[in-house]
Amino acid sequence: MAAFEMREETTEIACNQLDHSWCEGAYICILTSFTYPAASVTLDIYSIFPERGEADTIYNWFLYFTPEGLDQSLAVAGFGVADKFEDVAERAFSGPGTELEVTANKPDG
Repeated sequence: MAAFEMREETTEIACNQLDHSWCEGAYICILTSFTYPAASVTLDIYSIFPERGEADTIYNWFLYFTPEGLDQSLAVAGFGVADKFEDVAERAFSGPGTELEVTANKPDG
C-alpha cells in the first residue's frame, strides 16, 4: 500500500505530455488525479485536446492491494499465486514495497 499512500489528488496541464504518447501532433493534456482511500483506489483522468481533431478523455483506474489482499482476491476467483516478485525484473519478493508482480495460475478443474 506504499504506492497508494504516495498518491495525491492533483491537476496538471502539459503540452505533449509523455512525449506524444496520447496522439500525434501537438496537444494539451489536463491530468486530474483523485484518490479514494476507503477503497484503496485512484483515478487518473487524462483530457486530451489535440491541435487538430477531436478531444478525448481516458479514465485510468488503479486498485491497490496488500500482498495478503491480492492473495485473497485471487483465491476467491479460483486462482493460486505461483510466484511473487519485487518488480518486472523478477527480483525475489522481500516484503511490501511500491510494486508487487505476481504470477497466478488457475488449477485445472
